Amino acid sequence: MANIPKATLEELHDFTSQFSVDRDMKKFVYSLLDNRDLGVAFDYFKDEFIPQFFKGNLKGYIKAFEQVFDKEFFKLNVLAQKAIIMLFFYAYFNENTRSKEDALFFEFLYKLFIKAKDSNNLELMAFLYIPMVFSCQDSKVFNGKVNKTLERVILKNFKSDFKPKPKSSGKTKIGFMIERAIWHSVNQINYSFLVNLKEALKEESRDDIEVVILDLNYFELAGGLESVKNKFRSIGFKYVDLHAALNVPKTPLYNIVEKSMKARDYIRGLDLDVLIMSPITHFTQIFLLNTRVAKKQVYWSHGNCFLDVKGIDKRISHFEQSCKEFDWKLIQISVPEELLIGEEKDKEEGKRIKEELLNKYGKDTVILGAIGRLTKVDSDEYLQVVSEIMKKNPNTIYLACGSGDIKPIKEKLKKYGIDENRFIFTGHINPHAYGWVIDIYLDTFPFYGGNAVEEIRAKKIPIVRLHDGSKDKVYNGIYKFEALFKEYGGIDNFYKYNEFDKSRPVVSTDRYIELANYLINNEDKREKLKKQDLDIVMHGTALYSQDIDLFLKVISE
Repeated sequence: MANIPKATLEELHDFTSQFSVDRDMKKFVYSLLDNRDLGVAFDYFKDEFIPQFFKGNLKGYIKAFEQVFDKEFFKLNVLAQKAIIMLFFYAYFNENTRSKEDALFFEFLYKLFIKAKDSNNLELMAFLYIPMVFSCQDSKVFNGKVNKTLERVILKNFKSDFKPKPKSSGKTKIGFMIERAIWHSVNQINYSFLVNLKEALKEESRDDIEVVILDLNYFELAGGLESVKNKFRSIGFKYVDLHAALNVPKTPLYNIVEKSMKARDYIRGLDLDVLIMSPITHFTQIFLLNTRVAKKQVYWSHGNCFLDVKGIDKRISHFEQSCKEFDWKLIQISVPEELLIGEEKDKEEGKRIKEELLNKYGKDTVILGAIGRLTKVDSDEYLQVVSEIMKKNPNTIYLACGSGDIKPIKEKLKKYGIDENRFIFTGHINPHAYGWVIDIYLDTFPFYGGNAVEEIRAKKIPIVRLHDGSKDKVYNGIYKFEALFKEYGGIDNFYKYNEFDKSRPVVSTDRYIELANYLINNEDKREKLKKQDLDIVMHGTALYSQDIDLFLKVISE
């Protein structure tokens, strides 16, 4: 707020005082945006107005905005419409504190989306895509309501006139599209895969494969980070920032449809044999798939297996997908150890946090926990098991590390008799640091942990995890426990619980509790386990050179 001139701030305070009297949101929003820099209006609305009137009251906030999105709204030019939505959604929504309540946003935004369709306003539909992606709680519903609607509109207004050129060389050209260069778990997987691929090509001296990294770099939530762009550039493949290459303004109000058409023409000009999108989270990607830009178009799922639009020729993933109606091809990758373990400063931060917790709760305290979005912790079955473990072991505390809605979880804590003073919500954290804080990682179920579990495994922290029920694998954590109990005993006939059975988890919740109790009460066994040289790779082995042909076959057959 310090950057807002004093005179402007006084004027904004006058508008706010008037709102406190008449509660006229439309009048306030129009006054706020009238001939004023959007950044100033946004900062004031986010930092002062919302906390004063609507903090923790999303229902009341949406209700107040109903008068803003009236018939007059749809007569405004699209830039004004976007500016109002910037205030409505982006000023209130926090990507790091997402909750189930966000579904209220989706319900409201979807109505605007349909009205935009009815008024032939594709640009507004495109701008609403990201807010709906972040607020929708059901990927299957999103695909049916949003993606399929866009597909019909796009195919109606744009011809799918893609005509692949005859191959001019013996090279296979592969495009690999990321959404934007931020360092989240998805891009850690993307980066690891591309590093493995580059090394494998080099080892085999393969010059018949050409790879280009295409960074969509959308600006609705600000563009990517230069440091992460440089990581992708350092791999050695050609890297293209599409937003920069297409000379698109670096503002959240850029013309999305215009960028999509430019991207279509640019990528077609690359004459790609294969385009892999990893993942698909933006309107432009739906547009590119529908209008076609490559001979083969591949969707890499990182969890949303329901996405289904015209133009997807192949579907791949690095783990088992629950949508069995599609033909999924699984690939194996490894994440470099340094990405999983973090830096020395992360380890020091973790030691400091752990020391503070032990000073507060007692030196004999055993720290349990899980890292990731709180929606995974919010499970009756999981919290009931955690309750039983903590009741049997009063020297334990639990760290729920991550962002999300804590209200439904607190209700379940009361339901299952978990002491709220021993169940700690950390909020958004540095997972590299907290991996050194937790003594025993209690993986969530039925929604399992993702990359955070691999980071814990890399640090050789014991993990208690249910098998996912798949036919062809057991989670590596179970192998760890098998090795532990085989060497030290503690649970008779442990191996019998690892028999494959697709119809149920390999390890029951009773065994889960038994394993946790054993580890809590045997510190020397936990320490011994940390020293063992155990497998830490993610989802199997690396993509070595002998796998290149198999990979090419998967994506291009």
